[in-house]
Amino acid sequence: MNKGQQFPIVSFEFGSRNIDAPVLFLVSGIHGSETIGIETLFALLESFLNRVYWDKIAQSQYENVRFIVYPFANPVGIAN
Repeated sequence: MNKGQQFPIVSFEFGSRNIDAPVLFLVSGIHGSETIGIETLFALLESFLNRVYWDKIAQSQYENVRFIVYPFANPVGIAN
């Protein structure tokens, strides 16, 4: 099926660098055939990051919360 192919797990982190800060863990792409979750996650992140420029609450969240994102938790399922 996917013999010899590599499927890395992509992740990224942003926000507070304080290891003791609360974490918001966002994951999508668990069921490979359901890609709407991936699209929704990226739309949510885009909206939030655009708000950081002008919204004081979003700025505070960005500074005080660690965001950890795994947009493609099941890359093999997405590829099939």
